[in-house]
Amino acid sequence: MDTVAFLIILAAVAGAAWLVFFRKDDDSKSTSATVVASAPAKSPSSGNQVLKSARASLPAGAEKMTKAQIESEARAQGVELDKRKTKANMLSEWKQSLK
Repeated sequence: MDTVAFLIILAAVAGAAWLVFFRKDDDSKSTSATVVASAPAKSPSSGNQVLKSARASLPAGAEKMTKAQIESEARAQGVELDKRKTKANMLSEWKQSLK
């Protein structure tokens, strides 16, 4: 009887460990996609004109910025960039989003 109880406990612990270490975390991915996809809050019409003028072009010297600086500046304009990409690709995506 002790061997059977030991095997049942071992199976339960192995199943719990498998769930913790090998299950996919779909909740966190869908949450981040929702945050990226959400639109910025609308402001009064005068605020929209300021926002449009701020989004007109990349800042001067953007090519000399680090990838972290590019990401933070783009985020300030409401654009999400992936730092895992090359600097040239980040700048290209940022330009595309401003059009």
